[in-house]
Amino acid sequence: MEFGTVKSCILTDGSVEPLTHLKAGTQVSGRLKKIAVRVGQTVKKGDLIAEIDPRPLNKNMVVNTNLYLERLESERMQLLTNLASKKGTWIRQSYLNSVPDRLFPH
Repeated sequence: MEFGTVKSCILTDGSVEPLTHLKAGTQVSGRLKKIAVRVGQTVKKGDLIAEIDPRPLNKNMVVNTNLYLERLESERMQLLTNLASKKGTWIRQSYLNSVPDRLFPH
């Protein structure tokens, strides 16, 4: 009789499936600058798992901001044009209202 550890081994074909699936995403898309975790590593809420390269995002932000500023400038110019037109109308109307009716009979 021998004493020792009983080893049990079963060979089979198949696949391992996780108990739960988790889908993770980001608020922005872009190239990864850094991956801060390893496969199988446990993470918790708030842990950094990856870092996105901000350079393309910053470039897009500058372009979008410039477009927005151009649109605001265009709106400002339109408002100034409308103001000048209304001011001219008001001046003409004030003048006509101040002139006696005998000069401009109906």
